[in-house]
Amino acid sequence: MHVGRSALRDDGCPDDVITAYDGPGEESAVLHTWCGRDKTVGVSTGSRVLVVFIANRQLRYRGFALKYSLVTLSSTSCREGKVRTIPLDNIPVILDVQPPSQKRLDSTCSWRLVPDDSKRHVVLDLETYSELDCSSGNFSIYDGLDSSSPELLTWCARRTQPFSSFFLPGSHAFLVFRWLSASSSSSFRFIVRTRPSSLMCNDTEPPLVEVKHLPVFLGLPFAKNTSGDNCPVRIVSHHRGVTLRVDVLETDGQPAGCDVSFLDVVHEDADGNITKDDPRCTADGQTVYWLKANSVILSPAWNLTKVLIRVVPLENPECQGRVTHDTAPSDEVLVITQPPSGVSRSLQYANNAWCRYLVSGERETDHVTARVTGEMCEQFHFCGDYVRLYDGNSTDSPLLYDSGGDNHISVYITSRTRYVMMEIWTDDRDNYGFVRAEFNSVPDNAFCQGVITLKATREANNLTSVNYPNYYPVNYLCHYCITSDDNNDIIYADVLDADLTYTCLDFVEVYDGNADDPDPHLLGRFCAQSKPSYVSSGPSMCLLFRSDAAMHGKGWLLSYRAGPPQENVDIGTSAMRATTVQTAVLGVLLALVTLGLITTVIVTFWKTRSSKSNHSYHPPGQGETTT
Repeated sequence: MHVGRSALRDDGCPDDVITAYDGPGEESAVLHTWCGRDKTVGVSTGSRVLVVFIANRQLRYRGFALKYSLVTLSSTSCREGKVRTIPLDNIPVILDVQPPSQKRLDSTCSWRLVPDDSKRHVVLDLETYSELDCSSGNFSIYDGLDSSSPELLTWCARRTQPFSSFFLPGSHAFLVFRWLSASSSSSFRFIVRTRPSSLMCNDTEPPLVEVKHLPVFLGLPFAKNTSGDNCPVRIVSHHRGVTLRVDVLETDGQPAGCDVSFLDVVHEDADGNITKDDPRCTADGQTVYWLKANSVILSPAWNLTKVLIRVVPLENPECQGRVTHDTAPSDEVLVITQPPSGVSRSLQYANNAWCRYLVSGERETDHVTARVTGEMCEQFHFCGDYVRLYDGNSTDSPLLYDSGGDNHISVYITSRTRYVMMEIWTDDRDNYGFVRAEFNSVPDNAFCQGVITLKATREANNLTSVNYPNYYPVNYLCHYCITSDDNNDIIYADVLDADLTYTCLDFVEVYDGNADDPDPHLLGRFCAQSKPSYVSSGPSMCLLFRSDAAMHGKGWLLSYRAGPPQENVDIGTSAMRATTVQTAVLGVLLALVTLGLITTVIVTFWKTRSSKSNHSYHPPGQGETTT
């Protein structure tokens, strides 16, 4: 038995609880205790169970729905290298899949599921499962009596997602579990049952399939009526705030493409109007139905169509494969977050989302910079969610960045075109955090990609920030390297003008060396209105200019030249010159202020003492006249 829906009080289970006893009375062993939103499956050791529900006299909650059924406990242990056959009748069978007791580096266990009635089809309900990394093992499901039958699914943590129910299209099933690592301890529990392949069905009363938190694999046609015609099937989810997504995986043994309609999909709105849903094509050429309801009817148009059905949240309406268009400004940043701002789950993005954002520059000749940060999954866990950035207006454009299953994202890129397409894809597994992307337009003359190399000569040359003396772009990052062809030269650089933000969040860092140095030495940093000078130790000097997403200034002007080392200039000394002068000035000012305060205190003290002397008490006869 298991609790299908639970909304009980959840504060340590002090009061509102459901208790199942493994026997006819409360003296029997406790099978399980449910409270809060617990949905753990309980299996008795015998044929009788006592269920007790207790509620206190305080707050009331929505209650629970408990599902119970008779199951068969058969010997389903793994036998290495052998096939165990499990006969099926109308009573479900619990299949506990555990690794063999004597595991080797490569262990394989197989089960053959055979109904006693060839007119009934096999259904697998996945009740519990463990993480199964692809390097540790996998399991496969075949539509037949052995592994030479058509393969329906091969699953491991890095490939297809787990399912809640798997409706096989045939009357037999063959399961193969492979443990590729001797240390693997992954285990699974299935409830194996059968369903009739022939039903009394019609368009108004189709058979019903419920989709829960995990996907449902469905082989269509689901069933046939007594006349041999295909039955439609109603797909429903009882979760609040969700809609349904249907992925067409295969038709008649061939991968499904986007050029043919494989299903007739309709839904009924609140007014009873029937609306047909059209498919969409994913970036990898797969047909997907992003539906507008949590109850739809599927009618197969082909002999055999395999589909995967899952729930997706309504809170992200733009994350259904649609493309959201926006323009990146040049004087501020366009911020896109996942989840969107204002969504209640502000710390987690949604599962089963496919978000696409097309961001364009303000002008035809503009480029777009993108700074993307995020936490996709928990650390040390494989992440099936990803972020991709494309240099163009579609996912067919050149790829600029692919997070590739990374847990932590931090990237800064600039497009070579006017557009950047950002694609966010999330799977069914537990999500973790967020994605934040900042976009802004950069004029063509400010395009900065990679490292800009400048040649230094004996004559002084100028280097300025982009758009100087007008405002530089926000959210900007650019590398410059100044080099001399003479290896005996050093680089002299003087900041002639600087107008950066006074908070120093916009700054220029100056490094001693070239762009290939693995650990360059930082000569200094200037910001605000500071105008320092820098001297390198060799023929190369590099600069890194960075601005944030807020206010900005006119920029900076720097003069640079190459020349021999000068005896009266120590390397790195002039880099600190401006800072030293500023520090000295501040020190003098501080000393003057301190001296002024001390003087004020002394003068005040003497004045106070003098005032007290003039008003002091004198006894009679000591210089005072009394009357």
